[in-house]
Amino acid sequence: MVSAIEPEQIMFIMPDGSKVSALVRKSARARKASIALFLNAKLVLTVPASLPDHEIRQLPAHFIAWVEKLWRKGELKSRHLEVPDSIVLPLLAKNFILKRGMEAIGGKITGLGNEDYLLFKAGGKRILVTATGSELCLHGHHQDSRMCILALQAYVRKLAQIHLPDFIGDISASIGAGTLTVKVRNQGTRWGSCSKNPAAPFPVISINWRALLLSRQLLEHLCLHELTHLIHMNHSAAFYKELEKYSPNWKISEKALSCEWRHLPAWTCHFF
Repeated sequence: MVSAIEPEQIMFIMPDGSKVSALVRKSARARKASIALFLNAKLVLTVPASLPDHEIRQLPAHFIAWVEKLWRKGELKSRHLEVPDSIVLPLLAKNFILKRGMEAIGGKITGLGNEDYLLFKAGGKRILVTATGSELCLHGHHQDSRMCILALQAYVRKLAQIHLPDFIGDISASIGAGTLTVKVRNQGTRWGSCSKNPAAPFPVISINWRALLLSRQLLEHLCLHELTHLIHMNHSAAFYKELEKYSPNWKISEKALSCEWRHLPAWTCHFF
């Protein structure tokens, strides 16, 4: 059953009577309506910007079966907001154990390299993340779980911005894919994407910062997948035939990537 309350939000009624809402996002680029499940278990219905409100209210009937399928699989349940005990970053050979440090932050940060710290600020609060050996320490307002998770996301994203472009660039060079631009982003529904704009000097590969949590083997496959889109901007048979040249076990790797996406650590899945 579907209940439309307003154009900015659509409500789906599940078989047990519970309600699941979907945010409505109008997009100038969208040619048709689509619905996606973000990492934080939020549904987003994207529609063309010109679509009238009365037509938006009719759209959920097309997606109710898919939403009910997700509901039955338990994928619409919000995950508990909890600071992790450890963070594993295979590409960097890092297995950080999280610690809580000083509550007061003052003075200049000295003796640490660019990759070894991050000062995160939000709402008048501050969290200083410092990395020493195998320990990742949170200083400042570390009793605030939301602040800690935001700071950890920002720190790992910083590491991703430092390391992932070079990693993708090396793979691109190894297969002769040519020059490209790599952007590290906070995508909520995919590992990465590829785009080619005639007005831009080079193709753009966008990679999710969470890819830094993948095993090196899966990360390499992900990069090869996106680089193959430079030849085929779709998921046709020709695309997979080309991908097979560089990643012979692509079928296994694609399934593994989907599995990893569904089982990302909870602290990476929250959008605030």
